[in-house]
Amino acid sequence: MRITDRMMVIGIGLGIVYWIIETFLYLFASSRLDFFPGLFGPGPGGIATRIIVLCLFIIFGSHAQYTLNKLKKTSEQVEHLRAENQQLRRQIADTAPAEQVIS
Repeated sequence: MRITDRMMVIGIGLGIVYWIIETFLYLFASSRLDFFPGLFGPGPGGIATRIIVLCLFIIFGSHAQYTLNKLKKTSEQVEHLRAENQQLRRQIADTAPAEQVIS
């Protein structure tokens, strides 16, 4: 399976990376140097913001996965129709007189 088939996992991963970077930024901006308490933010507002961003990344990953799946299905349908078109052109060329061949 390709990496584009796992966009939701990528969205979760981006959310976690954001969460960790936000923790480091919080630690550098505050006078406290406790990593694990800083991981969940200074209070309910800190963790709520991080959860919202995590959810947005998950929604983005889900939407991107849906779009890629739809694109893949459409590309397969286009290739199938092209093959049918080529087959029909060959049949027409084989049965039609030389003057009436469609190019």
